[in-house]
Amino acid sequence: MISHELGHVNCPSAWNAGIRRFYVYQKPMFQVVLATLPAVAGAVYFFGWRALSVVLISVAAGSLTEWLFCRSRGEKVSSAVLVTAVLYALILPPRVPYLVALVGIVVAIVFGKEVFGGFGRNVFNPAMVGRCFIYVCFPQQMTKGWLAAMEGAPAGLAAWTGDALTGATPLAAYKAGEATAPFWKLIVGNVGGCLGETSAVLILLGAAYLLVRKTASWRIIASCIAGAIAVSALFHYLGAETVPGPLFTVLGGGLLFGAVFMATDPISAAQTNAGRYIYGFLMGALTVIIRGFSSFAGGFMFALLLTNIFNPLIDHLVREAGRRRKEAARRPAAQGGKAA
Repeated sequence: MISHELGHVNCPSAWNAGIRRFYVYQKPMFQVVLATLPAVAGAVYFFGWRALSVVLISVAAGSLTEWLFCRSRGEKVSSAVLVTAVLYALILPPRVPYLVALVGIVVAIVFGKEVFGGFGRNVFNPAMVGRCFIYVCFPQQMTKGWLAAMEGAPAGLAAWTGDALTGATPLAAYKAGEATAPFWKLIVGNVGGCLGETSAVLILLGAAYLLVRKTASWRIIASCIAGAIAVSALFHYLGAETVPGPLFTVLGGGLLFGAVFMATDPISAAQTNAGRYIYGFLMGALTVIIRGFSSFAGGFMFALLLTNIFNPLIDHLVREAGRRRKEAARRPAAQGGKAA
């Protein structure tokens, strides 16, 4: 079980005054929040200041919801709720109604975390639980009327929200056989999509920070991307028309954001090193299969939740295999000692 005080350190006095009144300070969690700031800034630039309001509403509602549970246990709110709320907001469409966003973050905290006993005990990634719920319950609000990304200067920095609509995200356009955005737009982020998922550059900036700080597992990130590349290459070059090539698979949707920020959740991810490779590769492979052969344009959400289910089994099998290897290595030595 992971301690509620994960990463607890002494903060500067100014930090203490504002944070410790409400949250347990957990250094790794604040590092993840810092890593999301480029994506948050990108969301504002491409889609307007309403994007920031969705983030702030999610943080406020998520913190309040967790506080109601923590109060009954005599605990402070874990700063992990900030990670959940910010990541949840960044995987929402720019035009998501506030009420839908509120419902999702409440579900994320209650059914993604608190029903399992609170911080450190959840089986599933809470942010993705909330998104999955509203995706199923409010499909029109979650899949229609995507905003076109604003360009130039000052773009969204001078607007509350955009007014130009795009028919589909890059992945949906590909599946529909329509013209897709050039790769440079997928890299920069000048495409329709969820708030924090469109810019590969900004996501990779966050990834670099997490890896330097050793806050996220590079094994999970690398194996998730490798799984997606391998399976997309297999199906694409065998002629599956609904499966794009490897580069588009990685850049054209939520896979990169998910691999960096969602899959690496320290609670719901695999805990063994070998298990992390298996977990990540399986997630990337399932993402491609769900995208290509189901009615869903995106597939990472379902791939993540499915692999969360199997993580305890993956870790058990990895540990069991390690135990058997050690026993097998000890037998010759024991037999040699008896012979002597």
